[in-house]
Amino acid sequence: MLRFVICNSTLIKSNKKVKPKMLFLVSLLIFGHFGLNLAQDRPQFIDCYEGGHQTGDEVYRFNATIPQLSEYGFDDRLSSYCLTGNWIMYEHEFFNEFNSSGDAVVAFGENTCGDLPLWLYNEVSSLRFYGLQDDWNADTINFFNREYYEGIEYSVYIGDDYIEDGELVKSLITTGCSQWSLYNKDESVCVCVGPTDQDINLDGTCDPVFLGIEVFFEDVYGKIYKIRKECFCEI
Repeated sequence: MLRFVICNSTLIKSNKKVKPKMLFLVSLLIFGHFGLNLAQDRPQFIDCYEGGHQTGDEVYRFNATIPQLSEYGFDDRLSSYCLTGNWIMYEHEFFNEFNSSGDAVVAFGENTCGDLPLWLYNEVSSLRFYGLQDDWNADTINFFNREYYEGIEYSVYIGDDYIEDGELVKSLITTGCSQWSLYNKDESVCVCVGPTDQDINLDGTCDPVFLGIEVFFEDVYGKIYKIRKECFCEI
């Protein structure tokens, strides 16, 4: 049974019999981010600290996906962070690609700071952002080849497109406030994903939406061929 501890989001469960696993989602809502200028670019970065509550002798700032923190001398050293954007921190190298029982922490927001849960203190070995690097609130849909937003293979789209290797997509995250239509090859199946009008925050932004394809959209699991920005599926 995979267990997820997620704040301000939907509890996702799987019945697969594997080692218990937790994903902790830190929402920007608990830190506050109102009054932003939505027209300005908001590049993504994460500041990593060795100690809790943003303490320690050194601070490592990353603004790119890092498959091996060991290359920067920061493997198993992360305890707390401050960030802008959408970030996932993984227990193992290469985003838990080779160890599906690894834990992960998802955090997003504007100048959001927090501590890792105790079970992941000094255990993070890789991290990545999702969405666009130069604007974390831009409308994107992000596909992962593993469940729970793990794995080396990852792709981001900003508009209508045909999906290469769509049969490998196991999970997805949307950013921004746009919905997306997912189609199979003959377009006989269409499902919409992403935030609804009720999900828009007071400042006009939307939180990321996290979905497992197999759990929520069995009809397109392993069959995604085409995407369109906005929802065009018949209700």
